[in-house]
Amino acid sequence: MAINDPTDLNPLASGAGNTVPNTPYGDELAFLRLAIEQANAYGDVVTAAADAGSNIVDYPEDNDLARKLKNVALMISGGLRTKVYVVSLGGFDTHADQVVEGDTTTGEHAVLMSTLSTAIQAFQSDLEALGLAERVVGMTFSEFGRRIRSNGSLGTDHGDAAPLLVFGNCVNPGLIGENPTIGTEDEVDVQMGVEMQFNFRNVYGSILMDWFDVEESTVQNVLFEDFEYLPILNPCDIIDSTSDSTRRPAIAVTAAPNPFSSETTIRFSCQQERVQLRVLNSLGQEVELLVDKTLPAGAHEIVFDGKNLAAGSYYYQLKLENGQQKSGLLTRMR
Repeated sequence: MAINDPTDLNPLASGAGNTVPNTPYGDELAFLRLAIEQANAYGDVVTAAADAGSNIVDYPEDNDLARKLKNVALMISGGLRTKVYVVSLGGFDTHADQVVEGDTTTGEHAVLMSTLSTAIQAFQSDLEALGLAERVVGMTFSEFGRRIRSNGSLGTDHGDAAPLLVFGNCVNPGLIGENPTIGTEDEVDVQMGVEMQFNFRNVYGSILMDWFDVEESTVQNVLFEDFEYLPILNPCDIIDSTSDSTRRPAIAVTAAPNPFSSETTIRFSCQQERVQLRVLNSLGQEVELLVDKTLPAGAHEIVFDGKNLAAGSYYYQLKLENGQQKSGLLTRMR
């Protein structure tokens, strides 16, 4: 059932109530009837949530992606307990007319990025106004990137790597990775794409861990053994989607001074439990394991000596035995 307007869903046709024949055809017919009944029942739940929900901010009317995100905010505010929503924005397969000749800041790609950014801005503003901003994290994804050089039609053909955006109040700000080094026109073949820095499964797995409380061992089994955690999220209070109550209080962690020049002190509290505290670089690689042992209940202060590190962005990652974890940005000054 494709949903364009959650307040105006048309039920699928109901099957007849007679007994199905005891044949393979009857088995398939019974399955079809059940699927129809379940889809109609779920449609009623979606409509009820949409009727109970609301949107507070104005969304751009000429933006199809904004309309889809408006529906998502509406259903979340109405109490629909779906954990993952997927909306789409097509048109990025820009083999031609990606830019306007003579002005590469304009063209189809610029229009698409404007559509994306204005839709996300309206969505986030609505979530803020609805008091839901700390219950939602957003992520973009695409099945392919673009090559570096134009193909001669003011467009680019399919490439390998592509940027990925994660947005929301519970996201660590900044860039993970390095801006790619691109040579001169003579050095870049028309077949070349931007080199991949992170396997997309590292992004998915890190969000599964930090947002859905999935164990790292499970992520490795489901995605791939070489999974590497990335400090993408700084989770807010975790809300159980099956109730209106907080599942457990968020971890309070501070680092001061931050930015720091030589050392900073990371402060946190825990129960008597095993604690892991490590510092990661911007690539998600471990710089130093500060704590990996059982600590007594109470407040703790751990000093991190970073005077030998290069200036730039780093992250602390705190994991508690009860499954809670939190990451935060550390900035080493020159």
